[in-house]
Amino acid sequence: MSEAGRVPDGVDVTRPSPARLYDYYLGGENNFEVDRIAAEKMREIMPELSDMAWSNRGFHQRAAEFIASQGIGQFIDIGCGLPATGNTHEVVLKVAPDARVVYVDHDPMVAAMAAGLIADPESARLIEADLREPDALLSHPVLTEMIDFSQPVGLLMTAVLHFVAIVELATAVGHLPVDNFFECATVCAFLIAVLFLFVYWRYDFPGLSVCIFPLVFVLTQIGAMETPMLTWPSTNVRNAWLLLHVMLVLLGYAALLLTATASVFYLIQERQIKSKKSINVFKRLPPLGTLDNLISNSMAFGFVFITLGVVAGSAWAFIESGTAWIRDPRIALSFITWGFYLMMVFLRASAGWRGRKAALMAVGVLCCSALTWAAHVGLRSMLTK
Repeated sequence: MSEAGRVPDGVDVTRPSPARLYDYYLGGENNFEVDRIAAEKMREIMPELSDMAWSNRGFHQRAAEFIASQGIGQFIDIGCGLPATGNTHEVVLKVAPDARVVYVDHDPMVAAMAAGLIADPESARLIEADLREPDALLSHPVLTEMIDFSQPVGLLMTAVLHFVAIVELATAVGHLPVDNFFECATVCAFLIAVLFLFVYWRYDFPGLSVCIFPLVFVLTQIGAMETPMLTWPSTNVRNAWLLLHVMLVLLGYAALLLTATASVFYLIQERQIKSKKSINVFKRLPPLGTLDNLISNSMAFGFVFITLGVVAGSAWAFIESGTAWIRDPRIALSFITWGFYLMMVFLRASAGWRGRKAALMAVGVLCCSALTWAAHVGLRSMLTK
């Protein structure tokens, strides 16, 4: 059958569809020429897209299986996409034979292919709805028939939220959404990501991702904190979350201290080798290669801990004080310190900074971290004396 003969009603074959692109990367046949052209253009920039699609598919299946193994027997799969190997209901029914699954997608072609996706309407159904309209989605008669909200529900939204983008918000408000700091952070993250893709495609500079990915991640998190949340469910959760933040930051600081110390020792050992003179105190320093590996590993682990600590701390402050958290100078200082750490990691990974430059940078970031810690434990009055 020709493509024109198998186009369901309401399907626009002049524009690529995310569901059909995903189907193409998984080796499916439910796609059209416009999708294949777009998919291959994107694959020119990121050749690993098919592997990423399969990896995402595997994660989705493992997540669904795990949820079912915890005794949850009803699922809502939003953004389910076109039929593929190992659909959600096929996975969960192996674990929980009485499970019920409601698939949700706004692509008309997905709805048209529902017959191929669902063999037993008692265990799985599909509705055509838009996740940007949650009230309409959750009140859909098919969903309310299949799902009992008085019982636990497994919600799956795999690889879909990135499609709810700045463009949607701009369309809703009628202009570029840069009305406040949070919206500006979101737009900035988007532009940085686009710029990185261009640089990656034009100049083949994958090392830039060491800096870009964490930056875009943090900016996106900030942008998501525009709308205040409810209060903490309990004091215990609040205190546990704060303790988690403190522990992550302390681990990050410990790794940073190790990085700075090893950087200074590297500099001393390098000078001893060049001058062919040894100081008794430093005669038993490890070789330069060992110190270099120690610096790289401690720096990497420290950055991960510091990043997670900043994310946990900003989330705690957001729930604690609403959008006012962004105006707290202690929070700003934390992000500045994190930015310096990010720059140090980038220069280490991409520019190969070692020796004197690395030592001075590590000591500088350590001093900035100490200042941040002092501000958070109430020692700011001592610093101003």
